[in-house]
Amino acid sequence: MLEVAFITDAPRVAGSEIWLLERLPGLASLGLQPTLFLPQRPNLDAFAEALIGAALCQQLEGLHLAALPLVGPGKRYEGRVERILGPRKQMPSGGFPFNSLENLLADLQAGFVQEIFLQIRAAQLARREVRA
Repeated sequence: MLEVAFITDAPRVAGSEIWLLERLPGLASLGLQPTLFLPQRPNLDAFAEALIGAALCQQLEGLHLAALPLVGPGKRYEGRVERILGPRKQMPSGGFPFNSLENLLADLQAGFVQEIFLQIRAAQLARREVRA
């Protein structure tokens, strides 16, 4: 079975996320094993829960779910996905480093740049796994 990764950094549920909800269930019948990567954003929580909720997971048998939290520690994904990728650090700004100079400086002191590089590395490693 061919493994396929879907990665979205959408700030909200829009056309591509609706497409994923409609199309993911049928991919297994085509010989594709999809993995979906979603950002952790408050306005996407309901969408993520819809994807990984018990009723939908029964329809998506064989789907391997992983999360790469880009903001915060990703606690909402615990127990709902097979694994949580990358670093899971909460920044002082709560995910809004560019709203003020104080937020940016606090995040920089807390390792914001290193966190970004670790997230990029986690995404690259996940991509290699899917391609292998």
